[in-house]
Amino acid sequence: MDSRIKAKVVELVGAGVRRLPEIRRHLEHFVRGNLFTNQPAPDLTDARFWPSSKTLLNCVYRTRVQLR
Repeated sequence: MDSRIKAKVVELVGAGVRRLPEIRRHLEHFVRGNLFTNQPAPDLTDARFWPSSKTLLNCVYRTRVQLR
């Protein structure tokens, strides 16, 4: 997972976002709107920018444990 994606997930979890569909929606907006504004976004198969559900859930879990 790209470090900017991981930082965004940490930011979202810190703001109280916990549900996977909501995190995916925010990440899609972040990748398409902020990271790749004037260029085509990477393929949906690129796990660096579009992590799997399991990877996202693990990141959310680790972040929640750190924020305790």
